[in-house]
Amino acid sequence: MTNTNNESEVKNSGITKLKQMTLYEINAESAALMKMILDAETDEEMSAIEAMLNANTVKWKENLNRWFWVIKRFKSDIKFLSDEIKRFTELRKSTESTVKRMESAIKYSLNNRALTKVSTAHHSATIANSTPSVEILVPISELPETMVKTQTIVEPDKAVIKSHADENGLVFVDNRLVAKIVRGTHIRYR
Repeated sequence: MTNTNNESEVKNSGITKLKQMTLYEINAESAALMKMILDAETDEEMSAIEAMLNANTVKWKENLNRWFWVIKRFKSDIKFLSDEIKRFTELRKSTESTVKRMESAIKYSLNNRALTKVSTAHHSATIANSTPSVEILVPISELPETMVKTQTIVEPDKAVIKSHADENGLVFVDNRLVAKIVRGTHIRYR
């Protein structure tokens, strides 16, 4: 078999196959054939070019058919992947919830035994203090201006409020309790 501009031989397992033209190549061939029609001088040339143009149209439709099949397959894959993302998101949330419940049970168990650390044959865990957080007990409008950050959204300035806390983690303004420092815990694994 001889090679032409439109087809090339590809050896695969001893069987000769024709390489399919790309959509770009088919469009380029069509444009060249259209130009040839304008330059045709005889009816025979015109008929030959029209026959090649018809063959080009058949190749074009076959190529489009393959593209349509691939696009439909990709769209199906996209739907499958979207469903899988949703499923994995739900699974992640469920797993996170399970871990949170288990850690809560471990903290409860350690607290019942008045322990902050435990070691097993393969693991150890420590109840560690989390970074203190501030729980605001009054409306923001009742906090002094020095304890409020002014941005597009008005919110308490927790850093300033923490600095005003007494040794018990309580924040008083004009002898009124306005906030308290809340110390959470988390489990640190090694």
